[in-house]
Amino acid sequence: MNQFVKLLCAAVLFGMAQGPARSQDGSCKVADYLLTASGPHWRDTPFGRHASGYLLCESCSSEPTESGGPYYFFSDPVPATAAERAERRKERPPTAAERAQRREERVSYPFIRLGPEDLEHLGSREGITLGPLTGYAVLFRITAKPSWTARALAGAEGVLAIELTDGCASFATNILLGASGGRDPWFPLNSLLTEVTIEKTRGARAAPPPPTPRRWDP
Repeated sequence: MNQFVKLLCAAVLFGMAQGPARSQDGSCKVADYLLTASGPHWRDTPFGRHASGYLLCESCSSEPTESGGPYYFFSDPVPATAAERAERRKERPPTAAERAQRREERVSYPFIRLGPEDLEHLGSREGITLGPLTGYAVLFRITAKPSWTARALAGAEGVLAIELTDGCASFATNILLGASGGRDPWFPLNSLLTEVTIEKTRGARAAPPPPTPRRWDP
């Protein structure tokens, strides 16, 4: 009898211990995400209330033209309806193949919309990782014909779209790229993955360095 009581108590205690673990695994905890750019190519600068920050690379192009773009952290609630899921998939394609096929990007701020007539898909990478976040990157060449859009993006040669998530939160950025001058077109992404880190923290975010003038600000 005593042995049975011991086994019963052990089972109850085991179930109590496992219950919270399953709850934690199945739900998202509240956490902040801290981005740090260590250089020498990439820096993180503030961007006011319009974005979480601005990633800037002063040496990613062959000309004295900056490459950069605002980045965003946002939560990822599960869409409740089929219509919401379809809209989410349209706005934020979950795969690089879907993003490349869509060929629609918004860059700079205020946003400049680029559509299929303005972009040429150069390549994609799946499974890229920054800290706890995993996702993809898609590289486009800007092919905008002489127009207001082309004038607004003078000096920009391409767009690097990055989308990462851990299922609870996402990181997204569209980086305008200056002229590569024959350099490996993936250099901006390769250097970013080496120099930029993202970590999950429950504390306050550290203040980034002072802002730097950006070439593509309208």
